[in-house]
Amino acid sequence: MTKTGSVWEAYLLFSLWHSLPLFWHSLYCQRTYTYDEKDIEDIKCFLHDDDNSWARANARRLFIAPQVIKAPNKYFVQCCYWSSFGGYIRETVEVILNDGKASFKAIDEETLYKYNCGVRF
Repeated sequence: MTKTGSVWEAYLLFSLWHSLPLFWHSLYCQRTYTYDEKDIEDIKCFLHDDDNSWARANARRLFIAPQVIKAPNKYFVQCCYWSSFGGYIRETVEVILNDGKASFKAIDEETLYKYNCGVRF
């Protein structure tokens, strides 16, 4: 496997907890990642099912495929996700591989389409 592939797999493990079943206050951190355009169909708006088709249409229009970008001594992973408490967001995470270990640092979150379900816990 290439280093780029390894970085991608490490990023998937790093971000996995956002996709696991969450409850109450942790729902603020829930994400639906769109690794592929087909994943847009999984977008659901928290408590507002009538917003689902509208959110999916905007995500489809703004979809950007995930990328792993190599830089000197590090990598950057860019990936989009849906959050009912933020909208459609593209995150950039710095990944540094050192002695078989990966370290991660969130660099940027660009809101491509703003949405908030209006619920507060």
